[in-house]
Amino acid sequence: MAEAAAGSLLVRLCGLRPLRGLAAALADEGPRTSLWLPVCLGLGIAVYFTLPQEPPSWLVVPLGSGLAALVGLAWQRPGLRTGLLMVSILGLGFLAAMLRTLAVAGPVLTEELGPRWVSGQVAEIEIVESRPRLLLRDPQVSGLAADATPQRLRVRLLRPSPGLSPGDLVQLRAVLRPPPEPAAPDAFDFARRAYFQGLGAKSKAPGAAGSGGGLSTARS
Repeated sequence: MAEAAAGSLLVRLCGLRPLRGLAAALADEGPRTSLWLPVCLGLGIAVYFTLPQEPPSWLVVPLGSGLAALVGLAWQRPGLRTGLLMVSILGLGFLAAMLRTLAVAGPVLTEELGPRWVSGQVAEIEIVESRPRLLLRDPQVSGLAADATPQRLRVRLLRPSPGLSPGDLVQLRAVLRPPPEPAAPDAFDFARRAYFQGLGAKSKAPGAAGSGGGLSTARS
């Protein structure tokens, strides 16, 4: 009953005419109507990422309840069913993006630090321009509290470090910087990608790192 009442309120707030118009337009698509489902889902995700600021986390519960109410109302109003379902899918995309953002939330560096001693386990090794780039898991940074330390960070070594492999524990001295923001409007947003990858910082280590069964050092 409560969900139906909430759904009716949403319909009154949005107005019946737009919903009926949407339902009529989708009805003209016939069997192709289902092709609009991923479009609506993606549109909801896009709406989330165009917000000027992050919505409050408490919005998850009322948004989820509202979507459930819309789905329930859709089955009670056949004339509006298709339009309501499409609006629900759009809201589902928004909610999915919001939940994903909350799920990967973690500490992100906000200012440059260094040089600092950094230790952690090597999760990945990439060779970029003939130099190794390490992905460290569960790092520890000297002078930085545990609850402010990123869960993962990238370290670019400026000198080769033969013998390193994933799983090794390393310690090195590096300058840490926050993930860079877009260089220009609509440019690639590295900070956003880093956030969803769990990367809270990037750094450069002037020395080389080695490994030998335990923590090893690399001094500049």
